[in-house]
Parts: sequence; structure tokens; C-alpha cells
Amino acid sequence: MGLTQRSFGAASRWRSEVKDVSGPGGGVGGAGASIGASSLSVAVVYRSLRSTLLFLLAVIAVAACGSESQTSLSPAGSGQTAQPERQESFDQQRALTHVRQLAESIGPRPAGSEGEARAADYIKSQLSGYGYDVRLQPFEFESVSSEGSTLEIISPARQTLELLPLLGSISGLAEGVLVPAGIGRPQDFPVSVKSNIALISRGELEFGEKVANAAAAGAIGAVIHNNQPGAFLGDLRRTSNIPAVSIAQDHGERLLSLTTQDSVNVRLDLKLQTVTRSSQNVVARLGSAPCQVVIGGHYDSVPQGPGANDNASGTATVLEMARVWRANGGREDVCFVLFGAEEIGLVGSQAFAQNLSPDELNSIRGMINIDMISVGNEWVLSGTSALRTAAAQKAAERGFVYSEAEQTPGLGSDHASFLEAGIPAVMLHRREDPNYHTPQDQLQFVDPLLLSQAAEMGFGVLGALLTPE
Repeated sequence: MGLTQRSFGAASRWRSEVKDVSGPGGGVGGAGASIGASSLSVAVVYRSLRSTLLFLLAVIAVAACGSESQTSLSPAGSGQTAQPERQESFDQQRALTHVRQLAESIGPRPAGSEGEARAADYIKSQLSGYGYDVRLQPFEFESVSSEGSTLEIISPARQTLELLPLLGSISGLAEGVLVPAGIGRPQDFPVSVKSNIALISRGELEFGEKVANAAAAGAIGAVIHNNQPGAFLGDLRRTSNIPAVSIAQDHGERLLSLTTQDSVNVRLDLKLQTVTRSSQNVVARLGSAPCQVVIGGHYDSVPQGPGANDNASGTATVLEMARVWRANGGREDVCFVLFGAEEIGLVGSQAFAQNLSPDELNSIRGMINIDMISVGNEWVLSGTSALRTAAAQKAAERGFVYSEAEQTPGLGSDHASFLEAGIPAVMLHRREDPNYHTPQDQLQFVDPLLLSQAAEMGFGVLGALLTPE
């Protein structure tokens, strides 16, 4: 999941208002489908969409089995005495295999990198193997490179530390005494920080506020150290007046320790360059029918971590949902899309949405985004009200702990690109992940049961979207 909803691509050519879909007491949008509580009735889905019913019954099998990795369930309610056909179910272990491949075999998948390209090839091969017509949708984007940037301890002993630029920072050279400044509140900056470099702890305040406070206190540079293991990539959400970087927790603790013993002189040389890179979305269809529903998530990661939860977990769930959908004869107008370059500003999903023709745009009833779903204490369902309601109904039926939000504060993900294009969308997400955007976002923390829970809710929304008005 990206840190912001900031676009690095061209502005959307579509209207910015969000089409809604009517639910009980809700309004009606121009092209939205009617989604009420009764729309999720399996009986209704069965009478109108037999293939969809068979599929949904297979999904319900996962719910019935609790923590088992896979269960088959024969379709019920047909009124026939003949032996019913076997239906494929969501397999947690298959999904976990995808997480392992992405997070361990491939590893970090930053936008425009070789790792991201390898992940796209893997995703394409899996979807092709399931019987989908798969294409890569390439796009270019501008990225900021910090190659050649350094943070060096000059005294008491020379040492070079690894850094990450804070998004929104300016380039610059700053040399001076390193001055601890707590968590970066105005009262945390001593007078001695003027014309020197502030050392600030992550936590409580937004990064942009910390750096702005440092500049206001007269600092010529800011270094924010992590308050948990590993490095992190932060976003100022504004342009700074001084060069600002982040460092790992162990580097920060060492620097703090040194400042208690002696004066610490450092040299921060931040060299930021704009470069053009390329990435790709992976788009899977079963036929030529226009997409009525898009199910997706991003497959890239931040540079400093393997991205097991963020977002190999969502990618793996989408892949397994696609397998089950195809195996159970699902409709051709359901498309599965895995997005590149999400972590730097939702670039891939914006490229997809902005390249839809007017007819394609109007044909899509809704988008289901699955992002960071394998760690945390509760489900967060955010986006269009009617789609949240459909997901919440399934969560309530299954006893999942969840909350609803129009949008998750401070976080952006690929459904936002569809909302911006006027398409109803919902995000399935879990919070909180203590390893978010760190090297510790690893396979060992992924709970495979949560992958199947996400699939249940996703299929619940899908059933509602495909139910005739």
C-alpha cells in the first residue's frame, strides 16, 4: 500500500465525482448497479446466474471448513437428484505459495525494477496457465533517484550510513553538528540546532510537520530515524525547504548514543534526480466481453522490504480467486488486474483507469481492491458505500472483526484511481502491520487463513455486482 494518493501521472481525463450504486435508502448513480442487502441472496444469483451461484457456493465451502486449507462443496438448491458437479474452492496453501514466490524467490519489487518485471512475468504465467488471455499493459513514469547521495559521520569517527530520501525533500548539501530533537515538535528543538542538522525520531507527528518544524528552528538538514527495526520510506506530502532523509533504527540509536558522549559532526549530501522508468500492469480476461467487474491489487513493493503482506498477500489472493473463478466456469466479464508502481503514487492503476475508453468506463460496475490482508487485528472496508455494505455483510455473516470507512486516512491504494474515474470501488485491507514498509515484512508473518477471508468478502462483493437489478 502506498503512502499517499498522489498522482505521478497525467491528470485523469474523466470526471472526478464518484458514481454510487443504490442500496437501501441510497442514491442512484448514472451507471451504477443496484446493490441492496437482498442482492446477495444466493437464490436470486442462482436463478439469474447459475455459473455465479456454483462459484459462490464453492467459496462458501471455505467458510464452512474454518481453518482448513481447502474444501470442495457440491452445489445445492438445484432441485436435481443427479450427482452434482464438483466445484473448486479457494486453497490457502496455493495462495501462500504465490506469496512465497513473490516475497522470497523474487524479493523486493520496487517500481521499474528487475524484481517488479520478474513478478509481472510470474503473475502472467500463472494466469495464462489458468486459461486466461493475459497481456502486459506497459506505461512510463517519472521517478526520483537518490543515487550518489550520502550521509557521513565526519567526527568523532568517520562512517557512512545508508539513507532513504523522504519524498518531497529537496536536494542539498548540509554539514554541521548533529542535534537530537526528540520527535520533532517545536519545543523539541534546542537553540543549538540553528545552522546544524536535526536528528528526529519517527512517531506521532507527520514527517512533513517534523521537517517543517526543523526548518523553522533554523536547521539546515533533517535526519529522521526509525522507531522500530529496519529502514522506512516516508512522504512529506509537501516540498521541504531543507534536505531530509530517513535512516534505520540501529543507525539512529548509534547516532543518539554518540551525541551523549561527544559532539557529532555529519555531512548530508542529498542528490535527487528525476528519471523516466517503465512498469506494467498484468491484465487477465476470459474473453472479449467488456469488464463489468475488476478484481485486483498491486504487486510491487517498497525497495527496502520483500513486501510479503504489502502486497504479495493481496496479489496471491487475486491469483487464487482467478483460478477458482475460471475453474468453476465464471463469467467472461470479470477481469483480474495486478498493478505495477503502486508504491510511488498509484501509477499503474491510474494508467489503467485513464486508458479506458468511454464504453469501457461505463461498462465497469465496480472494482474490488485487495491490499495488505494477511496481518493485523481487524478488517477495514473502505470505498463506495454500497460495496462496503456488501463486503460487511459477508464479514458479519462469518464473524470477522471489521470497521468501515469512506477512505482509509493517510493511506492510498489502487481503488482510489477507480473512484477518481467515477467507478464504484472498495478496498479490503487489514490493520495494523508493525512491519509495514520494512525489511521485516516477511512470509513468516503471513496468516493464510486471512487470505481466504479476503476472498470470501471479495466474492461477496462480486456476487452483489453481478446480480441483475
